[in-house]
Amino acid sequence: MGRKAALSGRSCGNSVSGLVSEWARSRTGKLQKSGDRGGIDRMAAQRIIGVDFGTSTSVIRVKRYEGGKPAGGSAKLDTCSVIFNGMYPAVPTVIQRVGDNTYYGYDALISRKKARTHQGFKVKLESNIQKEQEEARALTEEFLGYLGRCYREQSEGGHLGEPDDQERTLISYPVKWSEETKKFMIQAAEKAGFPNVEGMDEAQAAVHAATLQCETYLQNQGYLEPGQTCTILLIDMGAGTTDLVLCRYTPGEKSENEILCTWPRKGDVLFGGQETDDLLRSFVQNRLPEEASLILKNFGNEKFKAWKENLVSPALLRGDEVDGFADLDSSLMMLGLDVGDYGLNRAVFERWAGEYLKGLPQLVRGCIQESGISPSEVELVVLTGGHSQWYFAKEILSGQKPKICETLLPQIAADAGRVISISRPQETVALGLAYLPLTVELPDLDAEFVFGEAGKGYTVIKYTGKAETVVIPAKYQGQPVTAIGAEAFAYRTELKRLILPEGIERIEMGAFLGCSALESVELPQSCTYIENGAFILCDKIQSVKLPGRIQKLGAAAFPNEVMQTLEIPAGCELMSVNITSKNKDNSEDSGASEMTKAAVVKEPGILDKVEDAMNKVNWGHVAYATMRILKILSGGG
Repeated sequence: MGRKAALSGRSCGNSVSGLVSEWARSRTGKLQKSGDRGGIDRMAAQRIIGVDFGTSTSVIRVKRYEGGKPAGGSAKLDTCSVIFNGMYPAVPTVIQRVGDNTYYGYDALISRKKARTHQGFKVKLESNIQKEQEEARALTEEFLGYLGRCYREQSEGGHLGEPDDQERTLISYPVKWSEETKKFMIQAAEKAGFPNVEGMDEAQAAVHAATLQCETYLQNQGYLEPGQTCTILLIDMGAGTTDLVLCRYTPGEKSENEILCTWPRKGDVLFGGQETDDLLRSFVQNRLPEEASLILKNFGNEKFKAWKENLVSPALLRGDEVDGFADLDSSLMMLGLDVGDYGLNRAVFERWAGEYLKGLPQLVRGCIQESGISPSEVELVVLTGGHSQWYFAKEILSGQKPKICETLLPQIAADAGRVISISRPQETVALGLAYLPLTVELPDLDAEFVFGEAGKGYTVIKYTGKAETVVIPAKYQGQPVTAIGAEAFAYRTELKRLILPEGIERIEMGAFLGCSALESVELPQSCTYIENGAFILCDKIQSVKLPGRIQKLGAAAFPNEVMQTLEIPAGCELMSVNITSKNKDNSEDSGASEMTKAAVVKEPGILDKVEDAMNKVNWGHVAYATMRILKILSGGG
């Protein structure tokens, strides 16, 4: 049972509102639309075409719906892609002219003599120079025409749906664009042959995609709750610029997305991905001998971009060092030039790009100041755009780079989990467009859990759901969930996997008694007490890793007659361990790991206390039964 939150299409400023389709009547959304296409047959499948025309990369995602739900029983987040050059789900936004011939996308990246290449023209659509703007508009119409031809070819081939699908196109644009430029984009898409064109700003699309893709994580951490407003800073780190949108997102049956501020309005701080390409080029050039300058000159920006995306950025994210640039180094070796290892690690990169990196905090401060809210009010940051994959983005925002800037956003600095990075950020906007009819499923916690107040938090007293995988919520009514009560999940035989959030401190006696199908238990580091018989009669549990802060592991806490491993971290405060003689072969006396020895040495000789009689009697069950009887006799229920 759950509540559904639909995306609101509320936009900033005096945007033009259009009609909302029949299956989305419950939305409060406002969409710009090129014209009224008349009624739509409710029985026909709806095909949503999401077109993201990007500065460096463009993407088209398609999803079909029947009655507002994914058609044909397809998975909620599955989409179809318009494929370019037979294999790519995205295409470079590039046009190349050679004489009377014109090439688009990947074909435009091939080096040709006397070629003139056009790229990055999206950023000039709002240029104050009339000639630049006119050229950018002509190039945009031309490239959208190419995208439209690719879509129609694959649509007619049956790759994207059925011939009688009712098509609807959504094209994106930045929130901060003028109404005139937004209308131009809608008209250009229509001219390119896309059917039933409407517009949506990139911020709404990105937030919608992010909340759908991360809904389980956001809900489990207590970051999103039905009807409660969440202040979100969306940072779109594109190739040309980094754009910020501050909004208040309210999930629920009538969700809203109120735009508070877009930034920057103007200025010299771009913080685009192309700038890192230039920085890497200058880094390489600085360390090469003078005679290598001609070879370096022939290495175009696309090669540095590929090196950055495929090697440099992933390596620095892992904390590795980059020792070379294979394409360039091989050319240099042919000239007998040995440049040695590059030695490009995080420290070196941050020294080289220090001034550039200060641009991100400068943009964030400007956005917050313009909005008029306090930095402490920002609850979530959503990173999107291809440039967002760099390691420094999340670390700067979460306060881990004090040499670059002081704390920007207190809630984010206190909990780096509040920075949401999208796995395929180049596709975020297109997906958000294609996902328009979908809703964020927010669980009705009161329908599945019974909570009881416990100090400054809540205890799960009872679980009534029937899910195979259960993720305990981190918060209830804005307060932390700190404990699982006695027998809260007793005999939930459907339960197979259990995930406990950070903040859970205690698991009480018999909390998961008789969960006979339970196979996997993920314990948080915050858990310090696991009481007697907590997981008794959970005989499919084979392995458990205890958290480092564990202090008490009660008698028969786990089904220790059938478990293969119980991993106890070194340095923990565990004072006692209950182990049956059937597991003695895996214990300290028989050569357990140093990790385990470090824990059980707290009570020397504990294994000597295990009696041989335990080979014959299931003392775990007896111990639990005895404790339950004593509890009942004492009036504890």
